[in-house]
Amino acid sequence: MVFFLYGGEDFLIRRKAKEIIGKYREKYQSGLSFDIFDFANNSEKTVWELKNFLQACSMFPEKKMAVLKNVLEADATAKKQLSGLLKEFKLVEEKNSFAVLTGGGELKKTDPLMELVRDQRVKKQKFEQLRGTKLKDWLFEEVESKGGEIESSAANILLLAIKDDLWRLSNELDKLLSYAPKITFRAVQELVVSGWESNIFETAEAIIGGEKKKAWELFYRHLNQGEDAGYVFSMVVRQARIFLLIAGLLKEKMNETLIIRKTGLHAFVVKKAIWQLKKIKRNSLEELYGLLARLEIEIKSGQIESETAIDLVIAEAGFRSNG
Repeated sequence: MVFFLYGGEDFLIRRKAKEIIGKYREKYQSGLSFDIFDFANNSEKTVWELKNFLQACSMFPEKKMAVLKNVLEADATAKKQLSGLLKEFKLVEEKNSFAVLTGGGELKKTDPLMELVRDQRVKKQKFEQLRGTKLKDWLFEEVESKGGEIESSAANILLLAIKDDLWRLSNELDKLLSYAPKITFRAVQELVVSGWESNIFETAEAIIGGEKKKAWELFYRHLNQGEDAGYVFSMVVRQARIFLLIAGLLKEKMNETLIIRKTGLHAFVVKKAIWQLKKIKRNSLEELYGLLARLEIEIKSGQIESETAIDLVIAEAGFRSNG
């Protein structure tokens, strides 16, 4: 029997493979010969090792289970050899031997393994990367499967912070549900988002303040963590807008208390902005906001990528510190 799990969502592929493997290991607690073969590196050698496993004889009746990881990463020669092995040992129709194949990514029509998808006897499943409504539906189903509940507003902010990283989402849900069986907006804000927001604000402030070395370091740290450059850019625009607003109110001789009352901003945000504004020239801040506004239009019209726009802001903005 052959199971073929593939597609763009690695988390769901691995979870399904684990479920299948667990089922058969539980069913055949004794008399199951089991091994894992990873095709990510030296795939032709892995084919040879798989063949030895399949043809090995035992003195006692036994069933075999081979888990074949990263099969889509194997080279064309190894894929053809693998396809040949499945036929040679009749694994598709064999009832006492099981092969679980997993592969992340798209399967091209010319791929030698495409015949597994076409074979009606193969138990195959494609896991598309989740986006939009499907991702949100998955989140609610995941919480329910873990015996909990989640507020819609909590789901929205969680997806905004983590996006489509199912590995991290699953871990964060475990953490939140260990805190309380119902996940609230406030719990997500306190346990997940606060640290993330702090990091994004620090990045925005470094960019606005003209701290080039720190700004580049923090910005590319966000990208390396899989965060969206477009969101980082939007936060820079938001922070620049807040700075300009507070700078204008300070010019009107308003104190910190009045600014908090008038803007509705958190006291910490206002206090930190006032401290930061002492180091930035007003005309430079206005110049920076003008640049951001122009780049925002170019991003929306597809003339420039968000990552390039932030690089330009860090490198070319005309702001200078008062120091």
